[in-house]
Amino acid sequence: MKPFPESPPSEQPRRSYKIKVEKKAFWGSLLAVCLLTLVFSSAYWASAVGESPNKENSSLLADGSNSSTDVLDCPIELYDYLFWRDESSYFAKNGTTGETEFSGTNISQIVENIVSLSTDGLFLCFKKGVYTLSSTISITEKSDIRIMGAGKQLTKFAVSADITAFNITGTPEGHNLRFEISDCTIDGGDVSSTKYGVYIKDMDSIKLHDMAVTCFDTHVYVEDCQKPSVYNFVVWSNTAFSHGFYFKGFNIDIKMHEVSVLHSDPDAEGIRFENYASIELSKVYVNPTVTEKGTGCGFVFVDCNWVHLIGCIADGNGNAGYYLSSGFGFFFADCWAGSNLKGLLSVDADQIQISSCQFYSNTEAGAKIASANEDYPSCSISGSHFLHNGMYGLEIENTNHTIVAGNHFNNNTIYGIYYNTGNDYAVIKDNDATDNLNENYDIYINAPRSGGNIQIEHNFGRIYNES
Repeated sequence: MKPFPESPPSEQPRRSYKIKVEKKAFWGSLLAVCLLTLVFSSAYWASAVGESPNKENSSLLADGSNSSTDVLDCPIELYDYLFWRDESSYFAKNGTTGETEFSGTNISQIVENIVSLSTDGLFLCFKKGVYTLSSTISITEKSDIRIMGAGKQLTKFAVSADITAFNITGTPEGHNLRFEISDCTIDGGDVSSTKYGVYIKDMDSIKLHDMAVTCFDTHVYVEDCQKPSVYNFVVWSNTAFSHGFYFKGFNIDIKMHEVSVLHSDPDAEGIRFENYASIELSKVYVNPTVTEKGTGCGFVFVDCNWVHLIGCIADGNGNAGYYLSSGFGFFFADCWAGSNLKGLLSVDADQIQISSCQFYSNTEAGAKIASANEDYPSCSISGSHFLHNGMYGLEIENTNHTIVAGNHFNNNTIYGIYYNTGNDYAVIKDNDATDNLNENYDIYINAPRSGGNIQIEHNFGRIYNES
């Protein structure tokens, strides 16, 4: 007897149809879930990158702005107060409550009122525009103050009188901590200010970055501060001034990176350090355009110790590109000095190391080292080029314990190497000193002091040795 089928023949096509329907429903549901996931994830990432307004961006509209461009002028970051200008009035909105709490025609007074009413710790954010300073913005004995504009080209603080723009002063006994200003321009050009662009004293761990300061007598002044950091910074002036940067007092641990001082004053000093220890400068450029020689130097170090310069440029200064006065521990690597009166001038400084540097077309000497008298090498020069200088490639005077090895001294107007009077204990070897323009010598060595010794070997060039 044949077994009964599990279902009648007439029902089998229905079951097959039912299975197909169930499969279509399953895949349709899965596709819908995927589409919903894609939609929500797209919305999330669009919000994360700023393609759709978030809560903070939307709150910016409360200040009266009516375009999306205005909203994007301010960084998407939590601030304590947001400032903006509307015609001749200024406004400040509380970043927590969203309320416009301060307004008036004097932006300095508004900022000082906010600072005076707060405890330490403020982030002040400025939208794009020109903020005219008729009086100094003074912040006294406060820690953790941060001032941020919308960008170097977008937010400008312009003084309208002969005043200091920002005066930041800490407590002399204990110092205050962490002041930062960025993303703006501070301009004294309308009045050619004889004061300071930024004045900072008795503050530690300060940061100045992504900004410009123009046309002040001293653009940035820092006194008795530890751990200042300056980067992505431009100083510019088309008028007479004293200093681009002036670091003075007991200061330690400074870092400067990608900083430029541009001007046209032959008597101005680009960057001056006094009584400073532990200085690190990388890609720092002092590059004036002068039409005459003067007293100005690109980099000035007075009584400074442990100074590292990497990839720095001093070009076209009225006097020396680099000037060292006293102190010890100077390290130059991959630096340039060109078109100055002297490329490098050192007096009474010790432990100088120069490696892979260029001294090119200076009016007098490429480098002059005088009165360095440490027992171990007071000056060591290697792997560098001294070319086309107006007198000497390298001049050494009244200096003990020098090593000059593996350098190029070519096409200098008088000598490639000139050991002037009063030198003891020198090693001069493996140098290429050819094609200098003196008709007799490329290397000229005066007699060392009594009992001194100068070792000369494996040099190319015409040598005069009086010893």
